[in-house]
Amino acid sequence: MLIIFLKSLRRLGGPFFLVATVAYGLQDAVHTELVILLYVYASLGLAIYVPMILTDQVSLAYAAYAGIGGYSVAILSSRSLEALWGVLLGMFLAGLTACLVALATRKLSGYFLAVGTLLVAVAFGRFLLQQPDLTGGADGLTFRREILNIPLSRTALLVAGAAMIWGIAVLVQNLERSDVGRGLFLMGGSRPAAESIGLNTARFRILSLVLGASIASLAGSLLAFSRGLVLPDSFHLELAFLILFIPLLGGKQTPWGCLVGAAVLVYVLEIARSFGPGKLLYGLGVLACVLVIPEGISGRLRIFLSAIEQWACRGSPESVLVSSEGANLSSGRKALPEGDFERGVEQRIEKGRHHPLGPANEIAAPLIVRNINKTYGGVRALQDISFDLLKTEILGIVGPNGAGKTTLIDVLTGIQNADSGRIVLGGQVLEGAASKRALAGLARTFQHPQLSMELTVGENVGLGLLRLRTPRSWAGMTLLLIRSMLSFAGIRKPRKEELAIKEIGQRVGLQNPEEKMINASFGTEKLAEIGRALISKPSVLLMDEPFAGLGKTEIDRVINAVERWRLHALGVIIVDHNIDLMSKICDRLLVLDSGIAIACGPPNEVLAEPHVQKAYFGGD
Repeated sequence: MLIIFLKSLRRLGGPFFLVATVAYGLQDAVHTELVILLYVYASLGLAIYVPMILTDQVSLAYAAYAGIGGYSVAILSSRSLEALWGVLLGMFLAGLTACLVALATRKLSGYFLAVGTLLVAVAFGRFLLQQPDLTGGADGLTFRREILNIPLSRTALLVAGAAMIWGIAVLVQNLERSDVGRGLFLMGGSRPAAESIGLNTARFRILSLVLGASIASLAGSLLAFSRGLVLPDSFHLELAFLILFIPLLGGKQTPWGCLVGAAVLVYVLEIARSFGPGKLLYGLGVLACVLVIPEGISGRLRIFLSAIEQWACRGSPESVLVSSEGANLSSGRKALPEGDFERGVEQRIEKGRHHPLGPANEIAAPLIVRNINKTYGGVRALQDISFDLLKTEILGIVGPNGAGKTTLIDVLTGIQNADSGRIVLGGQVLEGAASKRALAGLARTFQHPQLSMELTVGENVGLGLLRLRTPRSWAGMTLLLIRSMLSFAGIRKPRKEELAIKEIGQRVGLQNPEEKMINASFGTEKLAEIGRALISKPSVLLMDEPFAGLGKTEIDRVINAVERWRLHALGVIIVDHNIDLMSKICDRLLVLDSGIAIACGPPNEVLAEPHVQKAYFGGD
């Protein structure tokens, strides 16, 4: 019973806390006002949670977006128009403003993005003061608190605020648990990695900011209804900084942490009336929380409950049964002897080495590269690079450090744009962003694994499936985002996807797909990234130093997986420094030196050429 209770508390702790706040607010009018203010701050925390936690964007314009919602309600209501239209109009205008701001700041990130969006809040405050005919100026606007001609009592606003918090938190939680949400987590950590699985990061960045702005507008509408009055001071610049730390203070592992963070903020500001400067206390509290409990209050509570649950499970009959069953299953598996496995891989390598490639005009070339040039200032990183990747071929790209190998991979996949040249994949000219090229059939791994540390190993592998179903249009991406928020199916993957992840994991040698990525070894990171690239069965796979940091058994498993996929018309390009291994597994080698292709052909012939030995090995 204790274990069931602890699991329920960890899963439903947020809704339980929400119900507790409703009960607290129903005591009297003072408590009701306090809890409504709590819901306003919690909504603003949820608004900033989406872009900040999921996509790693810090925007300080949310006070302005809340003001747009509040003033839309007040302006329409003061002119005897329906307030409900004001709520909807505020969401639309806030979303539109966020879209325009996102387009204007699309090349900014980090602190520069924060400063750029801060100017939006400043400009909005000046607008409110300089348009008294519309906004009432410094005196603000008063209006009747009613919707559909029904007066809104404080109790009704309390219940409506609680319902709003529950709905937003559930929608954001559904998004977070969906494949799209996991892709946004990856996008927050590495945009190139997100682009490599087909996510248009520029558009999803804008959509996340628009979603947050719409939520902030709802918070502003609730604040306006609770007071029947809007003032410029209600959406002042300080509000942008107060709400910025709500997700961090409450806990960024779950959207329900915003409710906890908002409760702390309201409590500190309330007791500060008789004790001291509230904003100073709040700032000190945030600083202490970040230093002492970086996972936030709700995050630390979840860790505490998990520890108690593990203690309660220890020695229970259920855990003993599970352990014995696991031992029986492990003992019942028939392991393939290491020597046999390696011999099998070597046989496949030898078979691939004698694969009848033939001339380029006889076998389809899935990838054609012509006259690629790339310069950085006065340095020519790539100079007139041309080659064909033949069907089912493994092409190795080798060369000394600084030869331009990784730059070539980045240019082919769209992470960087070539100054000139032409890339053709399956008869289609590749241009534009990396996500567009990924959707066309290119998949890649990185020299240093770029994964989402918040997810498990298996979830990271499964992200590769997004390449198969990510839409290309604005409308399609918007609908995908909405479906992800409305669907509870994202909590558990379809059986077909689970089997695909399991199969790929076994092929590349992932031992524990349920392991958290943050706890995984470097070798597991490399294998997970390779699995992510392979799972969507791309037309061409590009691997940047895939064997670095792997042991012999892991290398054999990667080779085995790649050899299997090339039987399905998969062309593979591998960049690696292990020249002995590359000469064994590759059908041809392309040698780069100072950005110039100095040789291309069968490994034995290429490595025997004097100028290749001089460039790569430093010979005379």
